[in-house]
Amino acid sequence: MIEPGDALHEGSRTPADLLRLKGATETELYLVGEVQKVYKSQGVEIHDKHIELIVRQMLKKVRVDNAGETDLLPGQLVDKVVLDRENARVKKEKKEQATSEPLILGITKASLATESFLSAASFQETTKVLTDAAIEGKVDRLGFITNTGYEAMLEIAGETRPEARGILDVGCGTGRLLRAAAEVLPDARLFGVDAARDMVEVARASAPAGSRIEFRQSMAEALPFEDAAFDLVVSTMTFHHWADQWRGVAEVGRVMRPDGRWLLADFVASGLMKYVKRLFRLRRFRERRDLEAVLRVAGVRIASSRKGHGVGGQGPVLVIGKA
Repeated sequence: MIEPGDALHEGSRTPADLLRLKGATETELYLVGEVQKVYKSQGVEIHDKHIELIVRQMLKKVRVDNAGETDLLPGQLVDKVVLDRENARVKKEKKEQATSEPLILGITKASLATESFLSAASFQETTKVLTDAAIEGKVDRLGFITNTGYEAMLEIAGETRPEARGILDVGCGTGRLLRAAAEVLPDARLFGVDAARDMVEVARASAPAGSRIEFRQSMAEALPFEDAAFDLVVSTMTFHHWADQWRGVAEVGRVMRPDGRWLLADFVASGLMKYVKRLFRLRRFRERRDLEAVLRVAGVRIASSRKGHGVGGQGPVLVIGKA
Protein backbone atom coordinates (compact mmCIF):
# COMPACT_ATOMS: atom_id res chain seq x y z
CA MET A 1 0.00 0.00 0.00
CA ILE A 2 1.37 3.43 -0.96
CA GLU A 3 1.05 6.13 1.68
CA PRO A 4 1.57 9.90 1.46
CA GLY A 5 5.29 10.65 1.50
CA ASP A 6 6.43 7.29 0.07
CA ALA A 7 9.05 7.50 -2.69
CA LEU A 8 7.76 6.35 -6.10
CA HIS A 9 11.17 6.43 -7.81
CA GLU A 10 14.85 6.84 -7.02
CA GLY A 11 16.27 10.23 -6.11
CA SER A 12 16.38 12.67 -3.24
CA ARG A 13 13.28 13.57 -1.31
CA THR A 14 12.48 17.08 -0.08
CA PRO A 15 12.96 17.04 3.72
CA ALA A 16 10.31 19.73 4.29
CA ASP A 17 7.69 17.68 2.42
CA LEU A 18 8.79 14.52 4.18
CA LEU A 19 8.40 16.25 7.54
CA ARG A 20 4.90 17.43 6.65
CA LEU A 21 3.76 14.06 5.33
CA LYS A 22 5.67 11.51 7.41
CA GLY A 23 6.58 13.33 10.60
CA ALA A 24 9.78 14.10 12.50
CA THR A 25 11.04 10.56 13.13
CA GLU A 26 10.91 9.50 9.47
CA THR A 27 12.61 12.75 8.45
CA GLU A 28 15.39 12.33 11.01
CA LEU A 29 16.10 8.79 9.84
CA TYR A 30 16.17 9.91 6.21
CA LEU A 31 18.60 12.77 6.88
CA VAL A 32 20.95 10.61 8.95
CA GLY A 33 20.93 7.94 6.25
CA GLU A 34 21.65 10.43 3.45
CA VAL A 35 24.56 12.02 5.33
CA GLN A 36 26.00 8.61 6.12
CA LYS A 37 25.91 7.71 2.43
CA VAL A 38 28.27 10.60 1.66
CA TYR A 39 30.79 9.67 4.32
CA LYS A 40 30.66 5.93 3.67
CA SER A 41 31.25 6.52 -0.04
CA GLN A 42 34.58 8.06 0.98
CA GLY A 43 35.43 5.23 3.36
CA VAL A 44 34.81 7.32 6.48
CA GLU A 45 33.08 5.63 9.43
CA ILE A 46 31.12 8.01 11.68
CA HIS A 47 28.77 7.01 14.48
CA ASP A 48 25.13 7.97 13.88
CA LYS A 49 24.99 9.92 17.17
CA HIS A 50 27.15 12.75 15.79
CA ILE A 51 24.82 13.30 12.85
CA GLU A 52 21.73 12.80 15.00
CA LEU A 53 22.85 15.66 17.24
CA ILE A 54 22.93 18.05 14.27
CA VAL A 55 19.63 16.77 12.88
CA ARG A 56 17.97 17.24 16.25
CA GLN A 57 18.98 20.90 16.22
CA MET A 58 17.55 21.28 12.71
CA LEU A 59 14.16 19.91 13.81
CA LYS A 60 13.80 21.43 17.28
CA LYS A 61 11.77 24.48 16.17
CA VAL A 62 8.06 24.83 15.38
CA ARG A 63 6.03 27.74 14.01
CA VAL A 64 2.99 28.75 16.08
CA ASP A 65 -0.22 28.62 14.02
CA ASN A 66 -2.81 29.46 16.64
CA ALA A 67 -1.48 30.91 19.89
CA GLY A 68 -4.63 30.00 21.79
CA GLU A 69 -4.48 31.55 25.27
CA THR A 70 -0.74 31.10 25.70
CA ASP A 71 1.87 33.89 25.85
CA LEU A 72 3.14 32.95 22.38
CA LEU A 73 2.45 34.84 19.15
CA PRO A 74 1.06 33.54 15.82
CA GLY A 75 3.93 32.90 13.41
CA GLN A 76 6.52 32.84 16.19
CA LEU A 77 9.36 30.31 15.94
CA VAL A 78 9.88 28.54 19.28
CA ASP A 79 11.54 25.40 20.57
CA LYS A 80 9.27 22.39 20.95
CA VAL A 81 9.97 22.31 24.68
CA VAL A 82 8.84 25.93 25.02
CA LEU A 83 5.58 25.16 23.24
CA ASP A 84 5.01 22.06 25.36
CA ARG A 85 5.68 24.02 28.54
CA GLU A 86 3.23 26.77 27.58
CA ASN A 87 0.56 24.27 26.58
CA ALA A 88 1.02 22.36 29.84
CA ARG A 89 0.57 25.61 31.76
CA VAL A 90 -2.66 26.67 30.02
CA LYS A 91 -4.00 23.11 30.14
CA LYS A 92 -3.83 23.20 33.93
CA GLU A 93 -5.79 26.44 33.82
CA LYS A 94 -8.30 24.82 31.42
CA LYS A 95 -7.55 27.37 28.69
CA GLU A 96 -7.07 26.98 24.95
CA GLN A 97 -3.73 25.48 23.92
CA ALA A 98 -1.54 26.62 21.03
CA THR A 99 -1.19 24.68 17.79
CA SER A 100 1.95 24.59 15.67
CA GLU A 101 3.54 23.50 12.41
CA PRO A 102 6.79 21.47 12.46
CA LEU A 103 9.82 23.08 10.80
CA ILE A 104 13.17 22.00 9.44
CA LEU A 105 15.94 24.60 9.50
CA GLY A 106 19.26 24.63 7.69
CA ILE A 107 22.37 24.11 9.79
CA THR A 108 23.29 27.80 9.75
CA LYS A 109 19.81 29.03 10.67
CA ALA A 110 19.41 26.33 13.32
CA SER A 111 22.67 27.42 14.95
CA LEU A 112 21.73 31.11 14.92
CA ALA A 113 18.09 30.58 15.98
CA THR A 114 18.96 29.59 19.53
CA GLU A 115 18.05 31.15 22.86
CA SER A 116 21.75 31.28 23.78
CA PHE A 117 23.40 34.23 21.98
CA LEU A 118 26.83 32.93 23.08
CA SER A 119 26.12 29.65 21.33
CA ALA A 120 24.99 31.48 18.18
CA ALA A 121 27.98 33.83 18.23
CA SER A 122 30.42 30.94 18.44
CA PHE A 123 29.13 29.57 15.12
CA GLN A 124 28.80 32.39 12.60
CA GLU A 125 28.07 36.13 12.21
CA THR A 126 29.74 36.76 15.58
CA THR A 127 29.75 40.57 15.36
CA LYS A 128 26.10 40.77 14.31
CA VAL A 129 24.90 38.33 16.96
CA LEU A 130 26.78 40.07 19.79
CA THR A 131 25.72 43.54 18.58
CA ASP A 132 22.05 42.50 18.48
CA ALA A 133 22.38 40.94 21.94
CA ALA A 134 23.89 44.16 23.33
CA ILE A 135 21.19 46.37 21.76
CA GLU A 136 18.41 44.14 23.10
CA GLY A 137 20.05 43.79 26.52
CA LYS A 138 19.99 40.01 26.37
CA VAL A 139 21.21 37.83 29.23
CA ASP A 140 22.59 34.37 28.47
CA ARG A 141 21.85 31.95 31.30
CA LEU A 142 24.31 29.40 29.86
CA GLY A 143 21.60 26.80 29.49
CA PHE A 144 23.80 24.32 27.60
CA ILE A 145 24.56 22.75 30.98
CA THR A 146 21.16 21.52 32.11
CA ASN A 147 19.92 20.70 35.58
CA THR A 148 20.10 17.08 34.48
CA GLY A 149 23.76 17.70 33.67
CA TYR A 150 24.49 19.05 37.13
CA GLU A 151 22.69 16.13 38.72
CA ALA A 152 24.81 13.77 36.63
CA MET A 153 28.02 15.51 37.72
CA LEU A 154 27.02 15.33 41.37
CA GLU A 155 26.12 11.67 41.00
CA ILE A 156 29.54 10.91 39.49
CA ALA A 157 31.21 13.03 42.19
CA GLY A 158 29.38 11.08 44.90
CA GLU A 159 30.45 7.75 43.45
CA THR A 160 34.03 8.87 42.79
CA ARG A 161 34.77 10.77 46.01
CA PRO A 162 31.86 10.18 48.43
CA GLU A 163 33.93 11.43 51.39
CA ALA A 164 35.10 14.65 49.68
CA ARG A 165 35.53 17.52 52.13
CA GLY A 166 37.08 20.08 49.81
CA ILE A 167 35.54 20.76 46.37
CA LEU A 168 36.71 23.29 43.79
CA ASP A 169 34.78 24.31 40.66
CA VAL A 170 37.19 25.76 38.09
CA GLY A 171 35.20 28.00 35.77
CA CYS A 172 32.21 28.08 38.10
CA GLY A 173 30.18 30.58 36.07
CA THR A 174 27.12 31.60 38.06
CA GLY A 175 27.76 28.92 40.68
CA ARG A 176 24.83 26.63 39.87
CA LEU A 177 26.80 23.43 40.32
CA LEU A 178 28.16 24.48 43.71
CA ARG A 179 24.74 25.60 44.94
CA ALA A 180 23.40 22.17 44.01
CA ALA A 181 26.42 20.52 45.72
CA ALA A 182 25.76 22.48 48.91
CA GLU A 183 22.40 20.74 49.26
CA VAL A 184 23.74 17.20 48.95
CA LEU A 185 27.18 17.64 50.56
CA PRO A 186 26.45 19.51 53.81
CA ASP A 187 29.94 19.02 55.30
CA ALA A 188 32.08 19.89 52.28
CA ARG A 189 34.07 23.11 51.84
CA LEU A 190 32.97 24.58 48.52
CA PHE A 191 35.00 26.99 46.39
CA GLY A 192 34.44 28.37 42.91
CA VAL A 193 36.75 30.37 40.67
CA ASP A 194 36.04 32.11 37.38
CA ALA A 195 38.12 34.45 35.25
CA ALA A 196 35.14 36.74 34.58
CA ARG A 197 34.43 39.29 37.31
CA ASP A 198 30.79 39.61 36.24
CA MET A 199 30.29 35.86 36.62
CA VAL A 200 31.75 35.90 40.12
CA GLU A 201 29.52 38.81 41.14
CA VAL A 202 26.43 36.99 39.85
CA ALA A 203 27.51 33.80 41.65
CA ARG A 204 27.91 35.67 44.93
CA ALA A 205 24.58 37.44 44.52
CA SER A 206 22.84 34.14 43.67
CA ALA A 207 24.14 32.31 46.73
CA PRO A 208 21.58 32.03 49.54
CA ALA A 209 22.08 33.99 52.74
CA GLY A 210 24.64 32.37 55.02
CA SER A 211 26.00 30.20 52.21
CA ARG A 212 29.34 28.52 52.90
CA ILE A 213 30.33 28.66 49.22
CA GLU A 214 33.27 30.98 48.54
CA PHE A 215 33.67 32.49 45.07
CA ARG A 216 36.88 34.11 43.83
CA GLN A 217 37.93 35.76 40.59
CA SER A 218 40.87 33.81 39.22
CA MET A 219 42.17 32.21 36.05
CA ALA A 220 42.71 28.45 35.95
CA GLU A 221 46.39 29.07 35.24
CA ALA A 222 46.94 30.71 38.67
CA LEU A 223 44.64 29.14 41.26
CA PRO A 224 44.77 31.02 44.61
CA PHE A 225 44.97 27.92 46.79
CA GLU A 226 47.61 25.91 48.63
CA ASP A 227 48.99 22.62 47.32
CA ALA A 228 46.85 19.51 47.82
CA ALA A 229 43.90 21.53 49.11
CA PHE A 230 41.03 19.65 47.44
CA ASP A 231 39.65 16.11 47.27
CA LEU A 232 37.60 16.94 44.19
CA VAL A 233 37.96 19.44 41.33
CA VAL A 234 35.26 19.85 38.68
CA SER A 235 35.31 21.70 35.35
CA THR A 236 32.28 21.92 33.07
CA MET A 237 32.54 23.53 29.63
CA THR A 238 35.53 25.78 30.48
CA PHE A 239 38.71 23.86 29.66
CA HIS A 240 38.66 24.80 25.97
CA HIS A 241 38.61 28.51 26.97
CA TRP A 242 41.75 28.37 29.12
CA ALA A 243 44.44 30.65 27.67
CA ASP A 244 47.22 28.22 28.62
CA GLN A 245 45.80 24.70 28.90
CA TRP A 246 49.16 23.16 29.87
CA ARG A 247 49.60 25.53 32.80
CA GLY A 248 45.94 25.24 33.81
CA VAL A 249 46.16 21.44 33.99
CA ALA A 250 49.35 21.72 36.04
CA GLU A 251 47.57 24.04 38.48
CA VAL A 252 44.64 21.64 38.87
CA GLY A 253 47.11 18.84 39.54
CA ARG A 254 48.88 21.00 42.12
CA VAL A 255 45.77 21.76 44.20
CA MET A 256 44.51 18.15 44.08
CA ARG A 257 45.36 15.80 46.91
CA PRO A 258 47.32 12.64 46.04
CA ASP A 259 44.12 10.59 46.05
CA GLY A 260 41.96 13.40 44.67
CA ARG A 261 39.96 13.40 41.47
CA TRP A 262 39.25 15.94 38.73
CA LEU A 263 35.95 15.59 36.84
CA LEU A 264 36.34 17.16 33.40
CA ALA A 265 33.21 17.59 31.27
CA ASP A 266 34.05 19.49 28.10
CA PHE A 267 34.44 19.30 24.34
CA VAL A 268 36.74 16.38 23.52
CA ALA A 269 36.89 15.99 19.75
CA SER A 270 35.76 12.55 18.62
CA GLY A 271 34.01 11.11 15.59
CA LEU A 272 32.85 13.86 13.25
CA MET A 273 34.35 16.54 15.52
CA LYS A 274 37.85 15.25 14.67
CA TYR A 275 37.36 16.25 11.05
CA VAL A 276 35.79 19.59 11.98
CA LYS A 277 38.68 20.29 14.36
CA ARG A 278 41.31 19.52 11.74
CA LEU A 279 39.50 21.38 8.97
CA PHE A 280 39.16 24.62 10.93
CA ARG A 281 42.33 24.13 12.99
CA LEU A 282 40.51 24.32 16.31
CA ARG A 283 43.52 23.61 18.48
CA ARG A 284 41.73 24.20 21.78
CA PHE A 285 39.24 21.41 21.06
CA ARG A 286 41.64 18.56 21.80
CA GLU A 287 41.32 14.96 20.73
CA ARG A 288 41.62 12.31 23.40
CA ARG A 289 45.26 11.49 22.60
CA ASP A 290 46.22 15.19 22.63
CA LEU A 291 44.52 15.68 25.97
CA GLU A 292 46.28 12.64 27.44
CA ALA A 293 49.64 14.14 26.44
CA VAL A 294 48.83 17.40 28.28
CA LEU A 295 47.71 15.48 31.36
CA ARG A 296 50.80 13.28 31.35
CA VAL A 297 53.15 16.27 31.46
CA ALA A 298 51.24 17.65 34.46
CA GLY A 299 51.54 14.33 36.32
CA VAL A 300 47.89 13.33 36.06
CA ARG A 301 46.03 10.77 33.96
CA ILE A 302 42.55 9.65 32.97
CA ALA A 303 41.49 7.02 35.51
CA SER A 304 38.09 6.32 33.95
CA SER A 305 35.40 7.73 31.72
CA ARG A 306 31.76 8.13 32.70
CA LYS A 307 28.63 9.03 30.81
CA GLY A 308 27.08 12.26 32.02
CA HIS A 309 23.78 12.94 30.26
CA GLY A 310 23.23 16.65 29.77
CA VAL A 311 26.85 17.61 30.51
CA GLY A 312 28.64 19.28 27.63
CA GLY A 313 27.02 17.13 24.99
CA GLN A 314 30.28 16.36 23.19
CA GLY A 315 31.66 13.45 25.18
CA PRO A 316 31.79 11.70 28.55
CA VAL A 317 32.92 13.01 31.91
CA LEU A 318 36.60 12.17 32.35
CA VAL A 319 37.64 11.11 35.85
CA ILE A 320 41.26 12.25 36.23
CA GLY A 321 43.66 11.41 39.06
CA LYS A 322 47.34 11.67 39.95
CA ALA A 323 49.63 9.52 37.79
